[in-house]
Amino acid sequence: MNDPPPPPRRRPDHVVTPPSASGRATNGAFQGAPNGRARSVVEHSVYNWIELVYKAFGLEVPSENKKVAFLGVRETTFADGAGLGTEQLTSREKAAGSSVGETPTTTATQDLSAVTRDQDRFTRDAKGNAQTAMDNSKVRFNDLLYMAWTNEGQALDQHVEVFRCTIDPGFNEDDTTGTPLLLEGYPYKLKPTTHHVRVDGVKVQRDGALQVYSGTAPNIRLAREATKTKSVFTNIQDATLRGHEKNGDADWLFCTDESNTTIHIHWSGDYGEDQQVKNWSTGCTVLAHSRDSDRYKTDFRKPWEAAPNKDEIPYLVVSSKYIVLYDDWSAALRANPGTRPTAASVIKLEGMPVMPGPRPADAIPGGYAVAPAGMAPPPGRVPSIATVPFVEEVQRVIGQLEAGTYASAPRAPSQAVLAARLKTSLQNLSIQTLTTATSLVPPARAQ
Repeated sequence: MNDPPPPPRRRPDHVVTPPSASGRATNGAFQGAPNGRARSVVEHSVYNWIELVYKAFGLEVPSENKKVAFLGVRETTFADGAGLGTEQLTSREKAAGSSVGETPTTTATQDLSAVTRDQDRFTRDAKGNAQTAMDNSKVRFNDLLYMAWTNEGQALDQHVEVFRCTIDPGFNEDDTTGTPLLLEGYPYKLKPTTHHVRVDGVKVQRDGALQVYSGTAPNIRLAREATKTKSVFTNIQDATLRGHEKNGDADWLFCTDESNTTIHIHWSGDYGEDQQVKNWSTGCTVLAHSRDSDRYKTDFRKPWEAAPNKDEIPYLVVSSKYIVLYDDWSAALRANPGTRPTAASVIKLEGMPVMPGPRPADAIPGGYAVAPAGMAPPPGRVPSIATVPFVEEVQRVIGQLEAGTYASAPRAPSQAVLAARLKTSLQNLSIQTLTTATSLVPPARAQ
């Protein structure tokens, strides 16, 4: 006689509890209890981890059935993935999404070779100028894109697909104003769109892509690196963006809201499953799969095309520089049985320093000529697309501009206008929504 179906299970916060009815499959593990009876072991899924990353930035993964959410993690790759073919790497992708608790092999790791992404960019000519030709990009698919949803409720089923991608630009078109970069910790949204491909030299629109926007489309908040040679802001020259129509013709406003429909999540270009990014992206998130591959058509497109929120899919971008990746996170929880993980457990605060505030002129050579009027420390933390020395140098320049003494810009009143634009850009650039405590994993409960 078959066991009756178990009653609906209520899902504890951010855990998956395997069912304990006799003969039923489990998605976790069992261990013996002192009385000899089996008891379920609480395991923590990739879906749980994604929820906590969202929560760390003050956001929520949608809980309604079939609604999807995306998480992009910069500088993340598969451990021991070098030299693997497309089929093997696809298997790694699927394993990374279905992991619960201890995994047979590490599914993701920080890509230490590209923490700053400066080397993961374009080739340069003898004068150091970035190349824009089709085959000169050195960018790799060393980021991961997670897509999460549930079909019947988070207590009953949790689904995650993981895709190799690049969130960093693959090249620059000659006519771009600056390299467009997606912000981290910022609440982007997605909706279906078409993306162009070239067929016999002719531009043709194809469906199956997602447009990235913020607030109301076509609005999108972007940072733009002025020199077009790197994807990390390191000095003031990176911020001296010339005005263009999308930022209101405002010089030096390097991080702002634009009207822009061209930043997408989409397939790889004409090179199919090639593992080199080449020229497929000037700010888009590009999957390492061709549009006609089963991985793209079925595993990527079908869930979001059927999603009730397909016109407002949340998309959060972060970096492994300050995110505890799933394998390390679940290992830490297994080492602390009985611990209920919090949003703090997925954040490495040392990888995301607090935005430095203004300092006296004598604290830094070439510092402020006068104390910047009304300039409080900008809120938030430094994202991985900027460095602390960059923020400090911009702040020094702001002080000099406000005093009208910055030699590399027009004299006042124009200097005061540029100072205000740099202030606005710094505020827009910073990660301002972090809601975690400082501890990695809370102390384990007494056993």
